[in-house]
Amino acid sequence: MIIRRLQSENILRFKILDLKDLPASGAIFITGPDESGKSAILEILCLALFGRSANLVDESVAKAVRWGAEQGSIQLDFVGEDQIAYTLIRHFDNQGGQDALLKRAGEETPMAHGAESVDATLATLFGFGFEPYIDTLYLTQGRHAHHARAIGTVKVLSGVTTLENLASTLTQERAAITQKIEARQRRQEELKKEISGLNLVEEALPQLENRLRAARNRVAVAVASIERWLGFDAGVVQAGRRIEAACNRMIQTSPNIGMASWTSRCQQLDHSLQEIESICQGGHLNEVEAPAAQVRQWHAKSRARLDSLGGILATVIAEQNRLASWLGEPTSNPVEGPTLAHELADLERQRQLAGRTRSRRGWGMMLFLVLALMCGLFGGLAWQGAPMPAFVSGINAFLSRLLPAWPLPPLALWVPAGLFALLMLWNLIGRFTSGKRLDTIQEARQELEIRAAKAHHTLGILRDAANHPVKEQIDILLSMENAPWSTALQGWSMEDGQPLLDAEILGQELGELEERLKLFQAEHAQLREKSQARVRTAKEEHAAHLAAVATLESEVQNEQARRREQTRLLAAVASFEHENLRDRRAIEVRRSAETLLSGCATQLKGDFLHETNRLVARAAPLFTGGRYRQPRLDADLNMAIFSEAKNDFMHMDELSTGVRRQLTLALRLALCQALAARTKATLFLALDEPFAYFDRERSRATLAALIGFSDRLPQLWITAENFDEQPGMATLVACPTDGDTLILGARSGT
Repeated sequence: MIIRRLQSENILRFKILDLKDLPASGAIFITGPDESGKSAILEILCLALFGRSANLVDESVAKAVRWGAEQGSIQLDFVGEDQIAYTLIRHFDNQGGQDALLKRAGEETPMAHGAESVDATLATLFGFGFEPYIDTLYLTQGRHAHHARAIGTVKVLSGVTTLENLASTLTQERAAITQKIEARQRRQEELKKEISGLNLVEEALPQLENRLRAARNRVAVAVASIERWLGFDAGVVQAGRRIEAACNRMIQTSPNIGMASWTSRCQQLDHSLQEIESICQGGHLNEVEAPAAQVRQWHAKSRARLDSLGGILATVIAEQNRLASWLGEPTSNPVEGPTLAHELADLERQRQLAGRTRSRRGWGMMLFLVLALMCGLFGGLAWQGAPMPAFVSGINAFLSRLLPAWPLPPLALWVPAGLFALLMLWNLIGRFTSGKRLDTIQEARQELEIRAAKAHHTLGILRDAANHPVKEQIDILLSMENAPWSTALQGWSMEDGQPLLDAEILGQELGELEERLKLFQAEHAQLREKSQARVRTAKEEHAAHLAAVATLESEVQNEQARRREQTRLLAAVASFEHENLRDRRAIEVRRSAETLLSGCATQLKGDFLHETNRLVARAAPLFTGGRYRQPRLDADLNMAIFSEAKNDFMHMDELSTGVRRQLTLALRLALCQALAARTKATLFLALDEPFAYFDRERSRATLAALIGFSDRLPQLWITAENFDEQPGMATLVACPTDGDTLILGARSGT
């Protein structure tokens, strides 16, 4: 890094400072009397690079702003090792705040903006920070005899600091891991005590779960019992109401109702009795006896009467269906067989067939009659002995032209004439027979129509009888002669049918039903009381079982929670043990690493001190005029050097102030070379009053040695009140005592 221009405004004693066109190599001499601002220029350079200096730390950086100004700024142009020009700008205010910006020359977009970002970017770009800069490249007044901080820089430059920091980190990590292990061990003991305090019994949870399952089963049984008895009670209520309704309807029966009404009321009572019997015998309630036994007995007798009548009426209905089916009328149960329409159609087909036959026979008779006459005529013409009138002669002549064989023999014509006459007779007989057949078919049709009229009449009577009361229906059916049901119906009306046909007997039986209904109502009330008592008992058992289930569930949950807690505690103990084992291995790894790092640090420090001794040994004779040589540095940078005058090694506190400063400067140059070698960069060197307390000869010798001392340090910034000689081409910066503005007027000295 080589400085090409340094500008500032309202920083330290300068209102305006502008040092431009600075040489890339050679010496930059800053001269002037005391308090003229020589040291301030180097401090401004340090402020530009790091935002602080050796005299102004973070909390006092506000003092960098010139007295009376609110803010100040510094701009530094430099060339990096990559030969790229950079511009660094920093702003300060009198409250201690600052801002920074870094960019490449010719680019508008900054590389970094903000003090922290710029400092981090510069550290990466330079390869070192503020402390190494202060201890190597920047020698300020009053720091010649203090090199305690330089020891830290030595460690940084040698790489020992990195190893020591790593070793320190490992030591801290070992201590932290050890503390964690100890804390885990204490926690493990606590967890083990908690596990012992749980006092778990392996068989306790299965036993509780078995008891809980049994209790839940009892609850389910109780619920099913409640539902069953509630359903039973509701069913009994509904069935009882239906039985009462059916009985009351039956009691209101009179002889004037029809068979359909009798059947409907009987079926209603039958269904209600079957329903209550099914309810009592179903759902594992066989211990309950169905009521209405008296009603059931009465109903059985009434049903037997109706069943016997129903069998007779089934014959009536079958006959009614047969007649309706034969007549072709709609019926609920049609009977298969020929119908009236089929029989009429069959007679019509026979009539048409006979008519066609009679017609064909008439036409055949006429045809054979004509043929027989023609054959007789031709036979007469062919007769040779017969007289031949003139028209006959003409006919023979005509036939001779048509038939070459004419005249035929008479026998050949009389024989066909006789045959045609026979055929004519046969057709005449067939025509007479067909006429008789037509008369027979007509008589059959008339008989069929009579049967149809009788069937219509009978069907009308049967249908009309179905709409009358039972007694009238029976009378109508009995009045029909030669009916298939007459005998059976007559016997039924004389025996089983009396209660249905006699109003007095019917009234007695219905009164008996009313008495039996009262007995049923009493039995029904007792049955309901029993079912309701069973419901109450089942609910009490259900409540008791629920309480037992709640208690057992609580016990099971508590036991499960205790087991989960034991599992968690055991897992935590195992996890702690695993983590402790892992951390003990980590401690051993870190201890081994510390041993290796300590050996590496010792080796690196030894090698660095050896190289530093070599560099100091080169510079010391140059700075002391050859009077002191063979320096020796210990691990703390304490120097001993061989004196030719004393012929012995002497420590720094045994030397004069000027010699000590010369040797300290030699040590600093060695460290600068080490820094340059470490960063592989070309650097500048800033020395503030390095020749103070030097005599003329020592100053001249030291300056001569500094110029061109190292290719890694081509640019030298040196402050002094005056320079007797300016070897080589040098840039001179003269600081005024009576002004606050300094603009470089380059003046070369030799």
